[in-house]
Amino acid sequence: MIYSYLTESSNNFKQIPITKESIEKYKKQYKSLSHIRLNNNTDGIIVVDKEDNVVGVINTEKRDDGIWIQGFQIFGKYKGTGLSNYFLKIATTKYKATKLSVRASNDTAIHIYKKFGFKEYDRPNKDTIFMKL
Repeated sequence: MIYSYLTESSNNFKQIPITKESIEKYKKQYKSLSHIRLNNNTDGIIVVDKEDNVVGVINTEKRDDGIWIQGFQIFGKYKGTGLSNYFLKIATTKYKATKLSVRASNDTAIHIYKKFGFKEYDRPNKDTIFMKL
């Protein structure tokens, strides 16, 4: 399983801090990286494989009411491999994130977040769910 490679060997995957430069480098091929916010309150990583393909991204943002997962995505062939838990563990342990928002129609993401331990605590509108640990 790919997850075990990521956790056991730094030779297979590399964690790159999210910066303006790292976003610029990869966003041509991975358009959704353009949505990652960068400011003094954000922190996160882009994980790439040996061929410099983006495996996934996790970005957090410190706000007045806590630290939120601002951006989270697994790319291409790495979807469905168990890496979501790895990225969520980084967000919650390394970056201390405890909150997130998700589209109410994104059943897959909601399932992953609930399985990890997040619970719904608000629905500010019909399209958005707020969750926290």
